[in-house]
Amino acid sequence: MSALAAFGFSLFVGLGIWQLQRAAEKAELYASFDAGGETPLLQPPALLGNARYRNLEIEGHYVANRQILIDNMTYKGRVGYQVLTPLRIARVDRWLIVNRGWLPAPSLRTELPAVDVDTRGRTISGKIDGLPRPGLRLEPDSASGGNWPKVMVFPTFEDLSKALGKPLFDYQLLLAPQHADGFVRDWAPRVMGPDKHRAYAVQWFVFALVLVALFIVLNLREVSRG
Repeated sequence: MSALAAFGFSLFVGLGIWQLQRAAEKAELYASFDAGGETPLLQPPALLGNARYRNLEIEGHYVANRQILIDNMTYKGRVGYQVLTPLRIARVDRWLIVNRGWLPAPSLRTELPAVDVDTRGRTISGKIDGLPRPGLRLEPDSASGGNWPKVMVFPTFEDLSKALGKPLFDYQLLLAPQHADGFVRDWAPRVMGPDKHRAYAVQWFVFALVLVALFIVLNLREVSRG
């Protein structure tokens, strides 16, 4: 019994410490997201790499007739779409995917929301990030229908490039809230927050204390019987 209690106590404490470490990592990630780098990048980096969550300011033209709607995106319990609009940049052979935010799905799922946008030149800014990913992806996504905008479910950049017929940067730009022609842009890192990790840590430490209490009570009973 002593060996089992010691093992259980060590396990629960170890899990609690691990959750606290994860909380610290997530807190750092959230801080990095909020900071976005001291100064914005003025040229799109070649690869995502260490540029994730960096602020980017770029000039270009929206390709309004080639937009993608990512389906099954929820916001405050409502189902809708995230709107991906390619940005054509002068003297750059790749398009930059701009996420213009979330909007609710119409009451009839056979209908699509209006996502028209002006194609005149503009300067926009936002945070660099990867695409939203599912917990499990069974097969490559393919765009539905022959018309635009096309609806896709958790596409990769390879899927998007194939649908658009154009090479793309391997990241999206989360359009900053101050810019026009966007939808709901309540951006945050798509990871479990540090508070949840801390709550799990408290849970594991409580389990450890309960185990110690049970061990003491059971041993006191044995002593009283003896």
